[in-house]
Amino acid sequence: MFEKGLGFKCDETFTEETALSLIKKSIENNLPYSFVLVDLDDPTLLLGRFMQAFTTLTANGAKIDVYACASTDS
Repeated sequence: MFEKGLGFKCDETFTEETALSLIKKSIENNLPYSFVLVDLDDPTLLLGRFMQAFTTLTANGAKIDVYACASTDS
């Protein structure tokens, strides 16, 4: 949907480790992501741990917005 409908290049991962690795590579290549979407419905995601690692990666000044979304009210 993002690539075809909105023209955004997207990468999708299913583990925090892979996501953080891709974010790190994008920063190292001076092509940081514009934003990161986090799925709060993912039972394997520990948001606090992810955000702590993300904050460390972006401490050099990389500006990447993080948006969290869920399909349930819980």
